[in-house]
Amino acid sequence: IEQLQGKVNELLHENKLLQTQYDERKIHIQYLESKLHQSDSNLSIMLHENTSLKQRLQSFEKTEQTLRDMIIKYTTNPQYDDLFKTINKTLAIYEQRLGYINKRFLILQTLFNRQLLSLSSRHHTTIAIQTEDEQYIDLSLLERELKTVSTERDLLAHKLDQEYEQSKLRLEQSEQKYKQDFVVSNEKLSMMQLILEENSNKIHSYEIILNEKEKQLKDLTEKWAHEQQKQSENIDSLKREFREREENILNDKDNLEKQLNEAKREQAKLAANC
Repeated sequence: IEQLQGKVNELLHENKLLQTQYDERKIHIQYLESKLHQSDSNLSIMLHENTSLKQRLQSFEKTEQTLRDMIIKYTTNPQYDDLFKTINKTLAIYEQRLGYINKRFLILQTLFNRQLLSLSSRHHTTIAIQTEDEQYIDLSLLERELKTVSTERDLLAHKLDQEYEQSKLRLEQSEQKYKQDFVVSNEKLSMMQLILEENSNKIHSYEIILNEKEKQLKDLTEKWAHEQQKQSENIDSLKREFREREENILNDKDNLEKQLNEAKREQAKLAANC
């Protein structure tokens, strides 16, 4: 009986060890699940940061394009082209008009000098002189036309000076504004290029880390699935072993009880015979 009781205790001890192994496996599975959840959270954070960086990159690219458009606007502005065309057209008109005035002025001056040489006295008289085209012109008319042409020439010269100064001033102002805007835009563009380069490096680094995390997550998922399958198989094996041992113990117990009862009956018979 003591041997059977010792065997029962041994089986109970083994059963306790199996239960302990089962609890350890369960704790290990919980640890793997916790680690998997943490990795999933880190992956979500990385994806969010990656999306944020891509949005910032798109914003920087849009700003860079705006700066480029500003530079193109100032370098190929139709307003400045129209200004230069207007100035050139006005200068051409003035140049043509001045050429005509100068030519007419020389003709009148020649006629006037010729008329003065032909005068016999200082009295104001009307003398007809013959021009190059065989037409006769009155001296007073020559004086008036000469005065008119001279006045028109002076007005044109003054207006031309004003137009030149105004155009020069507008051109200098436009050039100064363009230079200032170009310097500012160039500085902004350089800064944006540095930021873009820095963020490109960051994105590349995050993509590398993200790929590593995805690989780790994949490995961890596979490991967790393998451990879960292994644990499930171990649990099933332990359950089968436990049932088998329990069945053996119950069978041994029944046999022991039968042997015990048989021994008691034998002892009772012996006692009765005595």
